[in-house]
Amino acid sequence: MMNKEDQIPKAAYNTAMWYKATYLQALRLSEADNRMRNEAAVEEDPFKLPWEKRDILAFNVERFFFIHAMFHFLDGIQKLNAMLIESGDERLLSIKKRMLDEGNFYQQIRVLRNINEHDIEHMTGKGHFQKHFEKELDTGGGILTTNMHMTVQLGSQVFIGGDIDLLQSLRWMRSFRDELLPILKKLCYETKSLDDDSKQTPEES
Repeated sequence: MMNKEDQIPKAAYNTAMWYKATYLQALRLSEADNRMRNEAAVEEDPFKLPWEKRDILAFNVERFFFIHAMFHFLDGIQKLNAMLIESGDERLLSIKKRMLDEGNFYQQIRVLRNINEHDIEHMTGKGHFQKHFEKELDTGGGILTTNMHMTVQLGSQVFIGGDIDLLQSLRWMRSFRDELLPILKKLCYETKSLDDDSKQTPEES
Protein backbone atom coordinates (compact mmCIF):
# COMPACT_ATOMS: atom_id res chain seq x y z
CA MET A 1 0.00 0.00 0.00
CA MET A 2 1.30 3.46 -0.94
CA ASN A 3 2.27 5.59 2.07
CA LYS A 4 0.76 9.05 2.57
CA GLU A 5 3.94 10.85 1.50
CA ASP A 6 3.64 9.23 -1.93
CA GLN A 7 -0.15 9.45 -2.35
CA ILE A 8 -0.41 13.21 -2.92
CA PRO A 9 2.35 13.48 -5.59
CA LYS A 10 0.84 10.48 -7.39
CA ALA A 11 -2.67 11.95 -7.20
CA ALA A 12 -1.38 15.30 -8.50
CA TYR A 13 0.37 13.56 -11.40
CA ASN A 14 -2.78 11.62 -12.33
CA THR A 15 -4.92 14.76 -12.12
CA ALA A 16 -2.57 16.66 -14.44
CA MET A 17 -2.52 13.69 -16.81
CA TRP A 18 -6.33 13.61 -17.07
CA TYR A 19 -6.43 17.39 -17.50
CA LYS A 20 -4.25 16.98 -20.61
CA ALA A 21 -6.20 13.88 -21.68
CA THR A 22 -9.44 15.89 -21.66
CA TYR A 23 -7.92 18.37 -24.10
CA LEU A 24 -6.50 15.64 -26.35
CA GLN A 25 -9.79 13.76 -26.33
CA ALA A 26 -11.65 16.97 -27.25
CA LEU A 27 -9.38 17.19 -30.33
CA ARG A 28 -10.18 13.59 -31.24
CA LEU A 29 -13.88 14.30 -30.82
CA SER A 30 -13.59 17.30 -33.13
CA GLU A 31 -11.66 15.24 -35.70
CA ALA A 32 -14.30 12.49 -35.59
CA ASP A 33 -16.99 15.12 -36.13
CA ASN A 34 -15.13 16.51 -39.15
CA ARG A 35 -14.66 13.02 -40.60
CA MET A 36 -18.34 12.29 -40.14
CA ARG A 37 -19.30 15.50 -41.95
CA ASN A 38 -16.92 14.75 -44.83
CA GLU A 39 -17.69 11.06 -45.04
CA ALA A 40 -18.57 11.24 -48.73
CA ALA A 41 -14.97 12.15 -49.57
CA VAL A 42 -13.53 9.14 -47.73
CA GLU A 43 -12.87 5.73 -49.26
CA GLU A 44 -15.66 3.19 -48.93
CA ASP A 45 -15.72 1.66 -45.43
CA PRO A 46 -15.80 -2.18 -45.59
CA PHE A 47 -17.38 -2.23 -42.12
CA LYS A 48 -20.04 0.38 -42.75
CA LEU A 49 -22.92 0.22 -40.31
CA PRO A 50 -26.32 -0.91 -41.64
CA TRP A 51 -27.94 2.47 -42.22
CA GLU A 52 -27.71 5.04 -44.97
CA LYS A 53 -27.13 8.13 -42.84
CA ARG A 54 -23.72 9.34 -41.71
CA ASP A 55 -21.67 6.78 -39.80
CA ILE A 56 -21.64 8.12 -36.23
CA LEU A 57 -19.67 5.26 -34.65
CA ALA A 58 -16.31 7.07 -34.44
CA PHE A 59 -17.93 10.21 -33.03
CA ASN A 60 -19.80 8.27 -30.34
CA VAL A 61 -16.66 6.35 -29.37
CA GLU A 62 -14.62 9.56 -28.97
CA ARG A 63 -17.52 11.20 -27.11
CA PHE A 64 -17.55 8.26 -24.67
CA PHE A 65 -13.84 8.63 -23.88
CA PHE A 66 -14.04 12.44 -23.74
CA ILE A 67 -16.71 12.25 -21.04
CA HIS A 68 -14.64 9.77 -19.05
CA ALA A 69 -11.46 11.83 -19.35
CA MET A 70 -13.26 14.95 -18.16
CA PHE A 71 -14.79 13.08 -15.21
CA HIS A 72 -11.44 11.53 -14.20
CA PHE A 73 -9.87 14.99 -14.15
CA LEU A 74 -12.63 16.57 -12.07
CA ASP A 75 -12.73 13.58 -9.73
CA GLY A 76 -8.97 13.89 -9.37
CA ILE A 77 -9.35 17.51 -8.23
CA GLN A 78 -12.07 16.45 -5.78
CA LYS A 79 -10.00 13.67 -4.22
CA LEU A 80 -6.67 15.51 -4.28
CA ASN A 81 -8.23 18.48 -2.50
CA ALA A 82 -9.68 16.15 0.16
CA MET A 83 -6.23 14.60 0.72
CA LEU A 84 -4.64 18.04 1.06
CA ILE A 85 -7.35 19.29 3.44
CA GLU A 86 -6.77 16.23 5.61
CA SER A 87 -3.12 17.25 5.95
CA GLY A 88 -4.05 20.90 6.67
CA ASP A 89 -3.22 22.18 3.17
CA GLU A 90 -5.86 24.42 1.51
CA ARG A 91 -3.95 25.50 -1.59
CA LEU A 92 -6.38 23.69 -3.94
CA LEU A 93 -9.59 24.54 -2.07
CA SER A 94 -10.44 27.77 -3.90
CA ILE A 95 -10.00 26.17 -7.34
CA LYS A 96 -12.04 23.16 -6.29
CA LYS A 97 -14.91 25.36 -5.12
CA ARG A 98 -14.91 27.51 -8.28
CA MET A 99 -14.30 24.77 -10.83
CA LEU A 100 -16.34 21.90 -9.40
CA ASP A 101 -18.99 23.44 -7.16
CA GLU A 102 -20.15 26.50 -9.08
CA GLY A 103 -23.09 25.56 -11.27
CA ASN A 104 -22.86 22.04 -9.81
CA PHE A 105 -20.42 21.25 -12.65
CA TYR A 106 -18.77 18.22 -11.05
CA GLN A 107 -22.10 16.57 -10.30
CA GLN A 108 -23.36 17.22 -13.83
CA ILE A 109 -20.32 15.51 -15.35
CA ARG A 110 -20.50 12.70 -12.78
CA VAL A 111 -24.11 11.98 -13.77
CA LEU A 112 -23.22 12.14 -17.47
CA ARG A 113 -20.31 9.72 -16.93
CA ASN A 114 -22.56 7.30 -15.04
CA ILE A 115 -25.24 7.33 -17.74
CA ASN A 116 -22.58 7.15 -20.44
CA GLU A 117 -21.13 4.00 -18.87
CA HIS A 118 -24.44 2.38 -17.89
CA ASP A 119 -26.49 3.35 -20.93
CA ILE A 120 -28.31 0.01 -21.19
CA GLU A 121 -29.67 0.32 -17.65
CA HIS A 122 -30.84 3.89 -18.27
CA MET A 123 -32.48 3.03 -21.59
CA THR A 124 -34.47 0.32 -19.82
CA GLY A 125 -35.42 2.64 -16.94
CA LYS A 126 -33.18 1.04 -14.31
CA GLY A 127 -30.33 3.57 -14.05
CA HIS A 128 -29.22 5.23 -10.82
CA PHE A 129 -29.71 8.69 -12.36
CA GLN A 130 -32.88 7.90 -14.29
CA LYS A 131 -34.53 11.25 -13.56
CA HIS A 132 -31.58 12.99 -15.28
CA PHE A 133 -31.74 10.82 -18.39
CA GLU A 134 -34.18 12.99 -20.36
CA LYS A 135 -33.70 16.76 -20.56
CA GLU A 136 -35.50 19.71 -22.11
CA LEU A 137 -33.27 22.09 -24.06
CA ASP A 138 -34.43 25.62 -24.90
CA THR A 139 -33.36 26.13 -28.51
CA GLY A 140 -34.64 29.70 -28.80
CA GLY A 141 -37.22 28.46 -31.28
CA GLY A 142 -38.90 26.07 -28.88
CA ILE A 143 -38.21 23.31 -26.38
CA LEU A 144 -36.31 20.25 -27.60
CA THR A 145 -36.62 17.06 -25.56
CA THR A 146 -33.29 15.24 -25.53
CA ASN A 147 -31.61 12.45 -23.61
CA MET A 148 -28.10 11.75 -22.36
CA HIS A 149 -27.16 9.92 -25.56
CA MET A 150 -27.88 12.86 -27.82
CA THR A 151 -25.42 15.42 -29.16
CA VAL A 152 -27.16 18.56 -30.41
CA GLN A 153 -25.58 21.39 -32.40
CA LEU A 154 -27.30 24.78 -32.32
CA GLY A 155 -25.28 27.32 -34.25
CA SER A 156 -21.84 27.42 -32.61
CA GLN A 157 -23.03 25.53 -29.51
CA VAL A 158 -22.62 21.78 -29.14
CA PHE A 159 -24.59 20.10 -26.36
CA ILE A 160 -23.65 16.67 -25.04
CA GLY A 161 -25.73 14.70 -22.60
CA GLY A 162 -28.81 16.75 -23.35
CA ASP A 163 -27.91 20.18 -22.03
CA ILE A 164 -24.16 20.37 -21.26
CA ASP A 165 -22.48 22.88 -23.57
CA LEU A 166 -19.31 21.12 -24.74
CA LEU A 167 -17.35 24.19 -25.83
CA GLN A 168 -18.38 26.21 -22.80
CA SER A 169 -17.28 23.36 -20.52
CA LEU A 170 -13.87 23.22 -22.20
CA ARG A 171 -13.43 26.99 -21.92
CA TRP A 172 -14.44 26.78 -18.25
CA MET A 173 -11.83 24.11 -17.49
CA ARG A 174 -9.16 25.88 -19.52
CA SER A 175 -9.71 29.16 -17.65
CA PHE A 176 -8.12 27.58 -14.55
CA ARG A 177 -4.99 26.35 -16.37
CA ASP A 178 -2.52 29.06 -15.36
CA GLU A 179 -3.63 28.86 -11.74
CA LEU A 180 -3.95 25.09 -11.49
CA LEU A 181 -0.94 23.64 -13.31
CA PRO A 182 1.76 25.30 -11.14
CA ILE A 183 0.09 23.83 -8.05
CA LEU A 184 -0.10 20.36 -9.57
CA LYS A 185 3.51 20.57 -10.74
CA LYS A 186 4.70 21.57 -7.28
CA LEU A 187 2.68 18.79 -5.65
CA CYS A 188 4.13 16.24 -8.07
CA TYR A 189 7.66 16.91 -6.83
CA GLU A 190 7.03 17.48 -3.15
CA THR A 191 8.55 14.99 -0.73
CA LYS A 192 8.20 14.58 3.01
CA SER A 193 7.83 17.71 5.09
CA LEU A 194 10.87 19.35 6.63
CA ASP A 195 9.55 18.43 10.06
CA ASP A 196 9.71 14.73 9.17
CA ASP A 197 13.19 15.05 7.67
CA SER A 198 14.53 16.96 10.66
CA LYS A 199 13.48 14.40 13.25
CA GLN A 200 16.52 12.84 14.91
CA THR A 201 16.94 9.36 16.29
CA PRO A 202 18.19 8.94 19.90
CA GLU A 203 21.59 7.88 18.51
CA GLU A 204 21.86 11.13 16.51
CA SER A 205 20.88 13.48 19.34
